[in-house]
Amino acid sequence: MASGSNAIEQYAPELQKLWGNLETVPDELLLWFHHVPWDYEMNSGRPLWDELALRYQQGVDEVRAMITRWDGLRGLIDRERWQATRARLVVQGKAAREWRDACLLYFQLFSQRALPAGVEPPAHDLPHYIDVNRRYLPGHPGNN
Repeated sequence: MASGSNAIEQYAPELQKLWGNLETVPDELLLWFHHVPWDYEMNSGRPLWDELALRYQQGVDEVRAMITRWDGLRGLIDRERWQATRARLVVQGKAAREWRDACLLYFQLFSQRALPAGVEPPAHDLPHYIDVNRRYLPGHPGNN
């Protein structure tokens, strides 16, 4: 039985049965439908807190890998397009780090757990991320 906010009621009975059961709900939907403790064992065998933190880190790591791959294409793509794309990847990397740091610091208020091995420590404290003015980020309305 789902143990979250009852969001499960919005879905077809077949999905309610699947997602409402802790044994069959996919990891990526777990927290949408269930309240579980931070030490809940995920399908990876890691506790929920570690899995959450490592997935945020994975986002950062994947952007870094994209930049490395893109750097390998230098000279194979016209200079203007290569530089413009690389600049966007750098912005994406910065956003991924800020998102990871802000989310993990916020959730850490509740989990009271240290970051697991493999997760970089945040660059700033939580108030810093709360105070960031996001109006000037690319793609925000009014910045075109």
